[in-house]
Amino acid sequence: FNKVLEEYKRVLGSKKVQKQKGDEKGKKIWASRIVFTNFMTKEPASVHSLVIPFGIIEPRLKKGAENKVENMRASLFAVVRDDNNKKFEVKEIVFNGKLAPLVQKIKLLRAYKNVKLYDRGYFIEAGEDTKFENPQKVKMTEEQIITGICKFPKLERLIDTVSHRSDYNGGYIDRTDMYLVEGMVKRKFGKGYGIKDESLPLEEKATQIGNEKVVIPQVLTVWVPKRFYRWDTDAELAFLGTIDIGRDDRRPFMNAVLVYVTGFAPEL
Repeated sequence: FNKVLEEYKRVLGSKKVQKQKGDEKGKKIWASRIVFTNFMTKEPASVHSLVIPFGIIEPRLKKGAENKVENMRASLFAVVRDDNNKKFEVKEIVFNGKLAPLVQKIKLLRAYKNVKLYDRGYFIEAGEDTKFENPQKVKMTEEQIITGICKFPKLERLIDTVSHRSDYNGGYIDRTDMYLVEGMVKRKFGKGYGIKDESLPLEEKATQIGNEKVVIPQVLTVWVPKRFYRWDTDAELAFLGTIDIGRDDRRPFMNAVLVYVTGFAPEL
């Protein structure tokens, strides 16, 4: 009952309800209907026997939303075992509202058993009854998990990011269409790195990929979660994430969800 009452108060006080014309009694009735139908249409949770998180989008405000806890959102990317066909699937696990900070406590590249999650179609969602407990070490390297179980492609040269970009789904980039790249850190800035390998030119130059003009950069810009901004220049690292082309500067860039060390890696 307390959970329903809390949700009712939240809905009644929301901008969506309060900005509507009409008396307060009518708004209360509408809010109660919203809460009732929301609870009646929620899918039952599924308990997944094995979940291996490998990537993260740290808590942030939903685009255009007020700075309130209920507008926070975070994601884990994980290999989830489908207990019906015994196969592994790559899924985005979304944490909304007050659950968003929980992603910071969950260890990546560890196995969690019997995790209760809610199916939302394109993604699965954590609920208040979702628990990630007793993480177990996985007897595989990072690359074996990423390219083996997840089956993400590895680009052997950074220059290949010019012609390999992640797919779009309904106008938004498909966040599970990821690539693995390796490079040496040559630049550091607030939320990311500039990385390089032997394939990138000494001076940037424009090229044509199909009908698109694309700039081959001197270094590839990679935006990373805060937890991975810990290495200094000349660190040898691997990055997993989506690849896109800047609308204005036409340079490829990556939004990484995982970073790990491949060689020598001085820390900040």
